[in-house]
Amino acid sequence: MYAYHQQVLKQINIEQILQIAPHFSDFFAFETPDHQIRFGLGTISQLTPDSPQSAFADVKQWQITQKAQIPKVIQNQAQIFGAYPFENQPSQQHNIWGSLARGYFFLPQYTLIQQATATFELLVLTQGPQQLSQAVSDFLNILALNPNALPATPNLDTQQALDLAHWQQQVGNTVAKLQHQDSFKKVVLARALTTTSTGAISPEKSWLNARAINPETYHILLRHQGLAFLSATPERLIQFNQTHFKTAAIAGTMARGKTPAEDRQLGNQLLSDPKNRQEQAFVTKTILAILHRHHAEVQYQSRPTLLKNKNVQHLCTPITGQIPTPAGIFDLIADLHPTPALGGVPKAQALAQIQRIEPLKRGLFGAPIGYLTFDHVGEFAVGIRSALLKTHQATLFAGAGIVADSVPAKEVKETALKFQPMLNTLYERTNVFNV
Repeated sequence: MYAYHQQVLKQINIEQILQIAPHFSDFFAFETPDHQIRFGLGTISQLTPDSPQSAFADVKQWQITQKAQIPKVIQNQAQIFGAYPFENQPSQQHNIWGSLARGYFFLPQYTLIQQATATFELLVLTQGPQQLSQAVSDFLNILALNPNALPATPNLDTQQALDLAHWQQQVGNTVAKLQHQDSFKKVVLARALTTTSTGAISPEKSWLNARAINPETYHILLRHQGLAFLSATPERLIQFNQTHFKTAAIAGTMARGKTPAEDRQLGNQLLSDPKNRQEQAFVTKTILAILHRHHAEVQYQSRPTLLKNKNVQHLCTPITGQIPTPAGIFDLIADLHPTPALGGVPKAQALAQIQRIEPLKRGLFGAPIGYLTFDHVGEFAVGIRSALLKTHQATLFAGAGIVADSVPAKEVKETALKFQPMLNTLYERTNVFNV
């Protein structure tokens, strides 16, 4: 049984936590759009799934094993952090993700949950009681040492769109396939942008930048073994509390307007656009079918609303409901991923097309990333608007939903629009990115 210590820390700010994060081998930061914040530092236990296809089963079994070591009184506070892989089958695509390609979860030694401004609840775990006082003392000492300020945000040095001409051509080929196969409705094709910086990219500083640049989205950072995955996703996969859950069907993209009037005009244009409405309807229908297979009771509105972020807006149908038992949440997450907003319809055919066209494994891009307590409370977002960071390099990812009436040149512009917020997050000065 793990030993534990709980304590409320006052007069501590978010930047102080980010400043000490590099002292720890693993770090996780998770902020919701309504600004609930939690951090995990260091590891008491960790899991890299054996393979992409076993990831969901491996995490489920590992969580059960860990729960047996968690005292019941803290099972509502102790939590695992991490991400599943996007892929669920082996592929020949190039792997830039290292071991993260199979997903990664860890039980942190130090968990911090924000209770109020400048107030965090600290949970410390150790393998046994003999190590506990030293672990608590070590953490408080590091926090009190006035650690160095976070590094400055570097400038962008180089950027290169990976195989852009090939990607646009393959979008055209995919459109032709969709037009001639009635059963094939949609596939989401992603492309990558590789960049280098004038100085080292600090994952923690980049996470802080994401909060300032995109305050209305999730802000998520997972750092492990010299790699860091950063996401400012607007998209929730699922939030759950015991048997109750919230999810959303999100698809379709339009730029924000420069004035309130233009913004309303563009929003109304998105709401009435046949291509985007069809794409979002596929997502809604598929998610509802999955929920019904799990015997969920669901509530939702028939007409989508607008989900507005700083640079873009999307069509969104919020869905709430209840499943029969809390234990079913692992299987539900496995079935929901990937939604048609990141995979396609039908799922198997879309995933096969993605593997044929995209040169890189998606890894954590588009994958479920979040946290889960040991009493079945948690939240997973979809890892889009994201980048993989490694010292002076960052690989950014963006996808577009391809349907039968998609126009390849427009999909290039849509993905370029989706790159821009992350470029602004990672770099002090960026070139205008048009392709």
